[in-house]
Amino acid sequence: MLGQYPRTINRAGLIVRPKQPYIDWANSVDDGAPRADLRQLREDPSIYLVESIDIPEDFDLLVEDTWEWIFIEQLNGWMRARELWPEELTREMFLEWFDCELSTMIWDMLKTKIKSGLRLGLDRTQSASGWAG
Repeated sequence: MLGQYPRTINRAGLIVRPKQPYIDWANSVDDGAPRADLRQLREDPSIYLVESIDIPEDFDLLVEDTWEWIFIEQLNGWMRARELWPEELTREMFLEWFDCELSTMIWDMLKTKIKSGLRLGLDRTQSASGWAG
């Protein structure tokens, strides 16, 4: 139900779209599933609510602070078997596999409260280099 007075929220949206290396990996690890399609996945990107930033230079810091968690979420979204993930996840690999852009105006058009929950069940203290597999 639409709210009477749409309002902005104190978050920005980090928009993450896969590139061809992600598609190549996804299609190499999942034999029985439908094939990943670059066009389709780029048309419906993942959007992560992140801290609002005031200056463009902060974008690099924002990516630096979030790339590892986002990379893990993107891999886990396609293939939960961690042994099929790349052995070492790096920021450079993340930027080769994904385009990132920022939307600083996020509008809440609804009266209902936002529901949240951790879909992945990941331990946030684990790093990409410390997965037990």
